[in-house]
Parts: sequence; C-alpha cells; structure tokens
Amino acid sequence: MRRVSVRLPSGQLRPVQLEKEKPLQEQLEKICRLNNVSYDEDENFKVLVVKCWLAGLEFRVVLGSESDFEALPRRTTYHLCHGNEVAKLQLQHIAEAEDFRMLRVTLQVLLQSIKDNASFAEEVINQRGIEQLLEALCVWTPSEDSELSPAPNEGEVWELCALAVAELLHYELAEKVCQENESEIFRQEGFSRSWCA
Repeated sequence: MRRVSVRLPSGQLRPVQLEKEKPLQEQLEKICRLNNVSYDEDENFKVLVVKCWLAGLEFRVVLGSESDFEALPRRTTYHLCHGNEVAKLQLQHIAEAEDFRMLRVTLQVLLQSIKDNASFAEEVINQRGIEQLLEALCVWTPSEDSELSPAPNEGEVWELCALAVAELLHYELAEKVCQENESEIFRQEGFSRSWCA
C-alpha cells in the first residue's frame, strides 16, 4: 500500500491509498468515484501525472504502473487530469519544438507516458499521434542538400521518435488508423528519406 497526495481537477488535495497489486487505471476510476469526479473509459478517462517545468513549458508525465512511483520522491504531489487534455498538450509540445534539445525532452515525456498505459496510448493515437511523430521525423531530418548541420543529439531524437511510434503500433487501434490513412501517413514527403535511409 502506498499513500500519496493527489490534486483533483477541482484543485482540492486528497490523501489516497494506492495498492501495488491492482492496475493503476482501475484505482483511478475508484478515486474519481469516491470524490465525485466524472470518469469513463472514453472522453472522460483520467490519468495521474507529475508536473515539471523546462524552458518555461509545463510538462505532464503520465504514470502508468507502480514502478513509475519508485523513482519519485515520497512527498511528490500527483495530479488527476483529463487524459485527452494531457495527450493534446504533449503532442502540441512536439509540434512546437524549436530545436533538437526541446524535441528530445518532449519525446521522452511522451514515450514515458504511453508505456504501460493503454488508455493514454490509444488517446494519443486518436489525436493523430502517429502521424505527428512521423511528420516530426520528416521535418527534423536534413536532406542531402540541406544547410542544417547535424546536432549532437539528433540521433537520439530519431531513436526516441521511432521507439514512440513502435510503442503505439502495439495497439490494434494503431493498425486500424494506419490502414485507414495509409496515403496520408506513409506517403508524405520525406518519409522514405528519414525511415528508409
């Protein structure tokens, strides 16, 4: 049993007991029910996040399993947030990244958040996450005649991007989305150059 402090969408702070043996998403549903917070598995599903700041931006890292808590300080305050809003914010940060350093951070946040969290991963897919990750790869991949000079961490950025796409492709929803939007996703300019080089 783990005792943590959770800030509800209303701003109220509540002490909560989390059980190690139970899936986190199942426990979040119970927390919502006990605190009169709307919850369903579609538009109103909730996620538990930790907030951090970098370069003036607020990042929300979604927790998906008990192991995520082990690396955090005991007095950490967790936030109960709308899953669709968090997904939208993370993808917005990727789209607005201005350099490789910021893109790397945004990809790390997304990758950490979709691991062991099917509901959140599927929300990212629903919000065109796969398309956006592939677009980011194309945008940040210099062509042979480009004047962009390689950045020290660009290899890591491409690897993070590929790992995030691979993680999302584990879900049936991703396969369905890719089949329905094949021409848009896989035939965009720069795709073959960044993935097949």
